[in-house]
Amino acid sequence: MGKDETETSDTDNTEEHVMDLGLLIRKFDVEAWLQSEGVMVSHTGKNLSSNRAWLGMPCPFCIDGDPSEHLGINLETKAVKCWRCGKHSILSLIRTISRTRSRTETENKLTQFQNSALVFSNTKSAEIRGVPKRQPDVLIDFASQNLDSLHIDYLLSRNFDPLEIQRDYRIRGTGPDSYYPYRIIIPFFNGRRLITFTSRDVTGKQNPPYKQCPEDRSIVSPKKWLYNANFNTDTVLVVEGPLDVWRIGGNTVATCGIEYTPEQIILLSKFNRVFILFDAEEQAQNKARELATELGAVVNSVTRLELSSGDPAELTEAEGLSIRKEIFSRIW
Repeated sequence: MGKDETETSDTDNTEEHVMDLGLLIRKFDVEAWLQSEGVMVSHTGKNLSSNRAWLGMPCPFCIDGDPSEHLGINLETKAVKCWRCGKHSILSLIRTISRTRSRTETENKLTQFQNSALVFSNTKSAEIRGVPKRQPDVLIDFASQNLDSLHIDYLLSRNFDPLEIQRDYRIRGTGPDSYYPYRIIIPFFNGRRLITFTSRDVTGKQNPPYKQCPEDRSIVSPKKWLYNANFNTDTVLVVEGPLDVWRIGGNTVATCGIEYTPEQIILLSKFNRVFILFDAEEQAQNKARELATELGAVVNSVTRLELSSGDPAELTEAEGLSIRKEIFSRIW
């Protein structure tokens, strides 16, 4: 397992912080901020759409310089994308241009350039504020707490102890009479609060193998949270999926796929040290590099780990324990 290091100089509160920060980002007057930094921007150009929804500017992330305006910033969502080097976060853009040295300084810039007059037609206020669409105790009532032979056989085939996984991660199972047939239901918690779930097919025949709780039923969407998140710690290991979490254990979290979201970047920015261990395939490793670059702007220490082949869930129990001990200096 190789390393690639990048060094840069109570859970309910965490959820509130993430949502407050999300509101700050959406009301961030990015044009006023850039003007204060002396950065020239454009509303039109060959790299911009014609509806004036984006600002264009030279990309500060391109290592060989950017002679044109390849970086675009969406005025509504604050998405940041360079047509040459890819996606970035608004937090990393602030850190790079304003040369802020800490997460607090970066968030202070957001607060300094707030525009309360901004109104966004696509903003889902209930989603941002975390207002539950349904009571959390009924989110997974459709699934049984007793796993049947199909679920048990699947877990055994993946070299997991069914009783241990059910005890530690509170999984449930479904049969044929469900919107999620023949699946393991994998709940997400914020502390002790159930906020959403994903599910894993156990037949090997359903596509997609993972099926998530819809956003309109979730308190927080699975892609806007981290599976197995525990914020009362300094260090975290980021993997792709829940089964990877189960194999390594400890303070390992999953983004639920190689595509990560701004909300997940914000959550990960709360840690002092972040390790990333995605699948060995090239596409996953490219995304891991991208994630490491983004986190390098808001996290003190970021380390990308590589497997020689396969994914973390395919490791042996001993290999998982070894990684956990190496990163967290303990076995649990």
